[in-house]
Amino acid sequence: MSKAILIVGFNSRPIAKSLHSAGFSTFAVDFFGDWDLVPVTDDFTAVAPFLEQGGTIQGNSQRNFQEIMVDLAAAMVKKHPQIQGCLLGSGFDDRSDLVEDLNSITPLIGTNVKGLKVARDFQEVRRIAIEAGFQIPKTISVTHRHAFTEIPLPWVLTPKHSSGGLSKRLIHTPGDLQKEQDLLSEIGEDLVVEEFVTGYPMSCAFIKTGETVKIVAINDQIIGDPSCNPPGVFYYCGNVTPTRAPEFIVRQAHLCCQRLAELLPVQGINGIDFVGTADGIYFMEVNPRIPGSLAPIEAALDRTILDVLFLSPMNLQRRNFQSKYTAIKHILYAPQTILPARQVALRRAIDICDIPSGERIIEKGEPICTVLTRGKNFIKTVERTLYIGHEVYTRLFPK
Repeated sequence: MSKAILIVGFNSRPIAKSLHSAGFSTFAVDFFGDWDLVPVTDDFTAVAPFLEQGGTIQGNSQRNFQEIMVDLAAAMVKKHPQIQGCLLGSGFDDRSDLVEDLNSITPLIGTNVKGLKVARDFQEVRRIAIEAGFQIPKTISVTHRHAFTEIPLPWVLTPKHSSGGLSKRLIHTPGDLQKEQDLLSEIGEDLVVEEFVTGYPMSCAFIKTGETVKIVAINDQIIGDPSCNPPGVFYYCGNVTPTRAPEFIVRQAHLCCQRLAELLPVQGINGIDFVGTADGIYFMEVNPRIPGSLAPIEAALDRTILDVLFLSPMNLQRRNFQSKYTAIKHILYAPQTILPARQVALRRAIDICDIPSGERIIEKGEPICTVLTRGKNFIKTVERTLYIGHEVYTRLFPK
């Protein structure tokens, strides 16, 4: 009998697909409940319908969807008592209390609460990153306006605890600061002004078992790409795996990430976001769970990687993570409202995933689906990615 695993997170499909490909029985608590979860899970449930009962999705707080996910996870384990453990996706990085609740429902695999807390401790994780060799962008609390002259414009106005680009604002002039600060005040978190670092947005995925660390991939991060119609300039739009950054930057990034992974009290597969420059590697954040780059990493490697969570340290050291292809992930965002009847057209499209269920309205600014391509030739792979994205928008918004 195959091992039965529960996945809980905002986008559980890539994790479920990886485990399903490795022969696991998979169960999921997802946010949207995408159409292509069906072939890679034994059973799944989605949060979106529960939120919509009380209003629009965007009108509900992040806290609400996380708490509902924990309740749905408990119901899923009760319904399927063969479930033996849980893998955590995105959405719980800053809710260690709820992660502890999940662990009490079924044991977490590759996640420990201590590591999660350290990874999201603004001061502590930066201290460790400096020890690992990273540079740190200059950062000043918005309450210390007298010190802003220490940071050259443009600035990044951001919550002290990362929001993955959702609440970041690029400030071009001091006059813009108060306006954007007022707009962000509703999130109820401390805001900081951060140095805007120009360079190569990148990420690293690593696996840690005990004290053994293995770098799985170093990727380019696609941020605010206009071809994806993101609602903000800092929105995450995907990855290129492996990175196309200059080799000297990649080597330095590899050293910094290896050291940081060794120093952090995390386990399992995690991610590190940073910006590579000629002057050093600038640390951004640690994602203490399976990163969003999982799908392009597996496409580039031409194999599943989540089975490494069940390997011994010795067998992990023997595992080779050499890319065979260039893989590109593009998240396409809605430029306007998309009604359910229109979404069904995407089920016939190729090289896309995270396909909407067609049971709810997609609001402007929400993700529609993901384009995932791979090839031996980088330019041709880019061209194909852009072509498929254009085809998706054409199907949804025919002229």
